[in-house]
Amino acid sequence: MQAKFIQNGKSLDYKPAAAKEAGDVVVLEDLVCICETDIAADTLGAVATEGVFKVYAADDDTSEVSIGEKIYFDEDGDPSTGTAGTGCFTTTATGNKFAGHAVQRPGKSAADAAKETTDGDLYIRLQQTSPADPSGS
Repeated sequence: MQAKFIQNGKSLDYKPAAAKEAGDVVVLEDLVCICETDIAADTLGAVATEGVFKVYAADDDTSEVSIGEKIYFDEDGDPSTGTAGTGCFTTTATGNKFAGHAVQRPGKSAADAAKETTDGDLYIRLQQTSPADPSGS
């Protein structure tokens, strides 16, 4: 036997040193994950490695975002909503971790959503490597 199936990988076990809330972003080296539920400190929980999420864009990133455009996580960026320096999602690759791709917002047709102004939030498909670039950059 060369391999044994452990889990589907859509979520991973995670035991934080400090408590985390559902929706908190957790960066494990180059792996950008999102807490699925609240996780108490030193308690085993789960973080999502894929799925579609509404996330907060960078405070200064109000440009149009194309469906399918690469989205990155800036660990100390300033979110459009929330506390400055706590991290945000952006289209800027330099110095940031690849997180996934922009997707259309619920209730919008692909034609209407071909280009969207972020207005503070993005809908992304969390993904761990870019199909076009295995390094995720």
